[in-house]
Amino acid sequence: AEHPLVLLDLPRSREYFRTLFESRSLKPSISMRSPSFETVRSLVANEAGFSILVTKPNQNVAYDGKPLVELTIRDSIPVTDIVLVQHATTRPTALQQQFVKHCKRHFEQQAS
Repeated sequence: AEHPLVLLDLPRSREYFRTLFESRSLKPSISMRSPSFETVRSLVANEAGFSILVTKPNQNVAYDGKPLVELTIRDSIPVTDIVLVQHATTRPTALQQQFVKHCKRHFEQQAS
């Protein structure tokens, strides 16, 4: 918490990231904020601080080619809801139905 945090400043994301600190009675030192995932990564690569992200990109470099180091949070952390949504009047395709089944199986396995 004493290191500068580059916050991905999006609704729900910012609240969730804050709960990670609050669950340990810590207050983050936010150095910069951005609603852009890639801007956050670039700021971190250019030493503006660290960040916490829930999406894992394929590459550990920012757009400017500077390296990023990925660390996994191994402690138990508060979970957040994950939802699948679809348009109310659109009938899901077979592929969409298979994807929903896959997601349900995956998260059921994670819970057990």
